[in-house]
Amino acid sequence: MLKSLTTLTMCMFLLIVTNACRGYTSKKPPIHLITNMDTQPKYKPYGESSWFINNMTMRSHLENVISRGNLKENTHLFFGKVNGEVCDLFPDSIEINEKLLLRGQERYSISCSQCHGKLGDGKGLVGLRMPIRPSNLYTEYLCDKSNGHIFDVITNGIRLMPAHKIQIEVNDRWAIVAYIRALQLYNNPELYNNSNNNGLPYNFSNFVKNILN
Repeated sequence: MLKSLTTLTMCMFLLIVTNACRGYTSKKPPIHLITNMDTQPKYKPYGESSWFINNMTMRSHLENVISRGNLKENTHLFFGKVNGEVCDLFPDSIEINEKLLLRGQERYSISCSQCHGKLGDGKGLVGLRMPIRPSNLYTEYLCDKSNGHIFDVITNGIRLMPAHKIQIEVNDRWAIVAYIRALQLYNNPELYNNSNNNGLPYNFSNFVKNILN
């Protein structure tokens, strides 16, 4: 009895396997015993559709419509600008503390250090192989630049540097700005102290010592 059951099971298995494989090519779609997401009717990008007037499946954004959460009325926070001009101060919603610097250090290491180097000296592994070296972040030129300018460069890029507004969330961009100020203070304290560094708390140097020393 057991032998007969085993033989029957094997025959059923072979029957299923042999019927599942056509053994030849075909333009027809494969047979799915269980319909699932592989065989659902759907439109593909750049495909054609008779449903819409222009016969395109991909739809354009509606005019004068902004998705929820993307109004960006706070130009200081989202663009580093007030009344169309780059601003020296950090936005009110950004609290400068050790936690922010640690976050900025982490994000800088991920997104910036490859070109600008761990110390901000422009000697990252990628930067050293570039025909035009990335900027040294603690030169007099960049120490004098406003916080809003640095934020704008991270957001939109400049010269060979690409924009990072897609890769780096807005609050993290401000955290990186704060960390760049920390690198400037750590690597070139005399120049930094004589430059324009508005928006940083009086105990900012203590945060820097805790993070970088």
